[in-house]
Amino acid sequence: MTDQPTPHESAQEMLAFMEHLYGQQHVFEQVDRRNFPHLDQKFYQKTQQELRRLGFRHIAD
Repeated sequence: MTDQPTPHESAQEMLAFMEHLYGQQHVFEQVDRRNFPHLDQKFYQKTQQELRRLGFRHIAD
């Protein structure tokens, strides 16, 4: 039986992977989705609802 990583460890691993993949520092900013009318808002709302149903919580856009 293997130990499952903590949520913090998983987040750190994902961040390290992104830094390796993209090779440069990214800036994560909170945004308002209404500033992106060209995006499929219904898709994002549906996906957010599905993730919430699976136990995830929305932190920010």
